[in-house]
Amino acid sequence: MLTNKPNNRSAALIALGGIALTAPAALAGFTDPVFTFRATSSLGTSEFTIRLADGVQVGDFYMWNLDAPIQFMDGNETIASLTTGSIMMGANPASQDAAFRAVELNFNVVAGAADTVFEIVSGELTFDPIANAIGRASAGIVITDGDNDGTTLNAINGDGTFHETYANGATFANLLSGPLSAGAGLGNNLSFDTGDVALGTDVSSIEVAYRFSLSANDQAGGNSSFVITPTPASVGLLATAGLVLTRRRR
Repeated sequence: MLTNKPNNRSAALIALGGIALTAPAALAGFTDPVFTFRATSSLGTSEFTIRLADGVQVGDFYMWNLDAPIQFMDGNETIASLTTGSIMMGANPASQDAAFRAVELNFNVVAGAADTVFEIVSGELTFDPIANAIGRASAGIVITDGDNDGTTLNAINGDGTFHETYANGATFANLLSGPLSAGAGLGNNLSFDTGDVALGTDVSSIEVAYRFSLSANDQAGGNSSFVITPTPASVGLLATAGLVLTRRRR
């Protein structure tokens, strides 16, 4: 059960501006739901899902943005709250570059009166295979004590990390090793960037997730970007092939 579930289509359309006028036919695919938030504690469990219809898709680009806080409820119990959230998936919306695919997300959550496990998961972005792909993942997380007794963020993944990225359904990189803690009235943060990593294969799908346990009444905010591009050599070959075909047609 949730309260204050927003409708974000108008805000997303305003943010996109004139892009809709020039977008090409879609090549990317977006699973539905495109974004899922799940909160679990001794008080209960609640889930908030973002459907395709909740945001805006323009060509190869999808965008959703939370415009009002929501509460995760189980009966009369408040499990947690989500104060900010957004996701962008697909091609670069400025250039509609077919050689660029990404999932970018951010969030801010607040645990309820009990330690809370959060799972914040993107849908799968699928696209025509990108040859000889290069991947780059970056992620950050910030914690803040909300009740002046200190705060702790614990990993629930077996490898002790808070953040996961997947390419073709297989792990690309798990980032942000825990635990992370801060004293009374304080905060702490953690970030990491893989840099460009050659995958040595074609890539046709990517996903991103955060999973962690947050101490009661405290806050956690995260942001993440996972980008797939072809190697520069692959781009050069494609451009050369296109030039040759153009000359032959002439």
